[in-house]
Parts: sequence; structure tokens; C-alpha cells
Amino acid sequence: MEITPQRVKNLREKTGAGMMDCKNALTEAAGDEEKAIEILRKKGLSRVEKRSRREAREGLVEAVIQAGGKLGVLVEVDCETDFVAKTDEFRNLVGLIVRHLTKTTSVPAAPDELLEQTSVEHSGKTVRELFSDSASKLGENLILRRFARYDVKPPQEGWIEAYVHTGAKLGVMLELGCNDAGTVQAGEFRTLARDIALHIAAANPLTIAREQIPTATVEKEQEIYRAQIEAEGKKKPPEIVEKIISGKMERFYSEICLLEQPFVKIPEKSLGKLISETATKLGDDLILRRFCRFKIGE
Repeated sequence: MEITPQRVKNLREKTGAGMMDCKNALTEAAGDEEKAIEILRKKGLSRVEKRSRREAREGLVEAVIQAGGKLGVLVEVDCETDFVAKTDEFRNLVGLIVRHLTKTTSVPAAPDELLEQTSVEHSGKTVRELFSDSASKLGENLILRRFARYDVKPPQEGWIEAYVHTGAKLGVMLELGCNDAGTVQAGEFRTLARDIALHIAAANPLTIAREQIPTATVEKEQEIYRAQIEAEGKKKPPEIVEKIISGKMERFYSEICLLEQPFVKIPEKSLGKLISETATKLGDDLILRRFCRFKIGE
């Protein structure tokens, strides 16, 4: 694959590495950008972190909570320009998708499946046809990018919380569980749910706990850290190398695991500690069962 100046420039923008380093990495990776990023990381030349691929898109994120906090929906619909994202036609389409997901008795597993469903508000048309109608009026390609629907189902107890940041380009939804139905009504419980949603929006965790990270991902990070140590050119005893890698992995976990991240409002306290302290005050077991975070362009 040809290593063009544009491809080198793109890699440099994603990694922060030098032009020649990017060109050499692409050459070594035979043009494979993901491999080139890994090569740069191993050499300690890249500042790329959790996400290296960004998509330049516009659109809206919308959320709704119903059934007394027992049902929640979060949706992202993309378009080509911010101008279209602000039109009533586009906003109405997004709202229609949200309402469809709250009312349907057959919750789809993926966007393509949702698009083939008959709209609950327009019995004669599928959701895909409604998208096509709006796309024709607006003159842009519209994409149902992703969605989530959370239900708190008996015998479980809990609360669905959602937060959409100003501008509707970023949204979060989570399910905070407990054992006692009365706990859900407590002010401290609701405040905790809101604080977790705001934290997720700001800190962008990838998992709830380290145990959820795939083994292959952990091993790859360890391999990269080991390569970085070797690239320094200083021979270190194996036990020192492992200790350094262990320290780097702890920082890695604290960056991407929600429960280990420093709470954005009180950085000296982890989010896991905050949940534990609130659980003690309320006299109940609290558990963050799941979350999702949608940001336009990611």
C-alpha cells in the first residue's frame, strides 16, 4: 500500500509523533494504520490513548426516562452538517426514534433491526422509510448510529439515569441497582446516580471494572509497556521490569475502569469508593449494573 504524505499526516494528527517516525511506522506496518500506531506506542513515540480513530460527523443524542425511572432510552442519529442537526425535521425524526424505542414490545438488538420495524406512530411505514423521507427533505444522508434501552425488571430494584450535555452532542445512560425499593426514593441515591452520569460524561470510562477488560487487551498493554522499557536501552532485572509494568497497568486501569477512576468532583476519591460510602449511609447494597456513553464523532 502506498505511503502517501496525506496518510502520514493523518497518522501524525492521531498520534502526535513526528512526520518521519509516522512514515517509518507506516512503512514497517505495510500501510496498516492500526499496526503503525502500535509500533509507535511500543517505541514510546505516540501519545495516542484509548481511542485513535475519530469520525467527523454531526447529529444529535437524545434520552428519555419513563416508568418511574424503570425504563430509559438513549439514541444517537447522525447527519452530515450541524445546520441539518438543528432543523425541526431532524429533531422530530430523532424524537420519533426515541418514542418508538420506549413503546415497542419487541426491542431490537441493532440499528438495522430497528430500521426494519414498523413505526409505532406510523403504522403504514417502517422506520427506514421514515429515515428516507426525512433524508429526501433535508438533502443529506441520515444514519441511525446507535441506541440503548435499559429496563429495570422485577425482581431487581434500581433506577435508570440519563444525562445529555448542552448541545446534545454527548449523552450518558446508566442503571444503578439496589436491593430495597425504598432506596430508590432516597435523595442520596438519586444524587449518586446523577453524579455518576456526569462523571461518565466527563471521564469517558470504557468499562465498569477491570475484570471486564478482555484478557487479550490486558496482554497487549503489557506487551507494549515491556517494549517501551526495552526501547529505553537500559538493561533492568526481570523483577524490576515486572514491577514497572505492574505500576503502568494500575494507571491503565485507573484511566479506563469506572470504579477505579478518580471521581471528577472529588479527585482524591475513586468512584468506587463514593458508591461504597453511599451504600453504607443508605444501608443497602448498590451496584452499577451497566452504562453507555454516546458522543457524536466517536
